[in-house]
Amino acid sequence: MVTTGFHSAFALTASPRTIAEEIWVEFDKRQLRVFPDDFISDGEPTETVTLPARKPKVIDDHFDKATLQVNGQLTKFDSKARAEFAAKTVELGHYGEIPIPRSDHACERALESHRRYEAQMESTLKELAEERSADPEVQSRIVRELWKLFFAHSRPAS
Repeated sequence: MVTTGFHSAFALTASPRTIAEEIWVEFDKRQLRVFPDDFISDGEPTETVTLPARKPKVIDDHFDKATLQVNGQLTKFDSKARAEFAAKTVELGHYGEIPIPRSDHACERALESHRRYEAQMESTLKELAEERSADPEVQSRIVRELWKLFFAHSRPAS
């Protein structure tokens, strides 16, 4: 009975970061998938492209079709789907020599699969936060902290 009281007192005083770290330790890491590698089918033909770091933007206008812009550096692709795949890759912290599927369909399929995966993970993280706190604001902060841990885990080691 005393342990329950201690746990409740801990839950009231623990920061969202501390709670997220506690959840993360217990989280089944086998559920984690990393973009782009885990979203490209084995054997899918790819082309290695050098992608710069920072905030990506896809440009697809009259002057620049299917172009990835990162820090003023432009990388042209032969399709908007491939440019969007590259942008998502950079957005998620992967840069340098990166394999990009040659097929538009493979890029679109990978992006859609990743969107579904992110939605499923968001739901899972929310459920875990709800188990630890009844306060919606604290739950939201716990989920943000869990996403930070997820992204830190999914980035390649420097």
